[in-house]
Amino acid sequence: MKIRTKSDVRVFLFFFIILSGCQTVLGPAVSRNSIDQSEKKWINRKIQNYQIEVHYFTLGTDVFTTTEVRDGKVSDTKCIIGPMFENMGGDQCAWFKRAPATFTVPELFNSSRTLVTQTDTLSGDMKKDAFIILFDPQYGFPNKIVWRPPEYTEWDILSFKVLP
Repeated sequence: MKIRTKSDVRVFLFFFIILSGCQTVLGPAVSRNSIDQSEKKWINRKIQNYQIEVHYFTLGTDVFTTTEVRDGKVSDTKCIIGPMFENMGGDQCAWFKRAPATFTVPELFNSSRTLVTQTDTLSGDMKKDAFIILFDPQYGFPNKIVWRPPEYTEWDILSFKVLP
């Protein structure tokens, strides 16, 4: 398989994730209940120490973040501007520095719930496949979130590691 563009990479990764056994919820099937069930799985694991790497992309923002959580609180963060916007100037990581818990697992669940609410306000074709979420099969956290209207936004969990 020859991958030519960033779009090809995203499509390939999307199908790879689906075929690798992630629990998938697509479009109108996304509900608060499916998010609650996955969050319950996360809570039952009682993970308080972890490191999570997230690629966050939206129109105007492309950042790669690493967040370390100890005892349920952010202990260390890193943010790198992605290749789409690295030469545009400005500090795209500034908002992340002000709100370092943005990409913790609890906040990924909160973002998912917010997107369900926003999806509920859409009608017709806009609602169909407006919101896609994949959950990690082992821990239950959202490991891919895609929001399409009105501004494409994507959260990709690149790595997750439980820390001692």
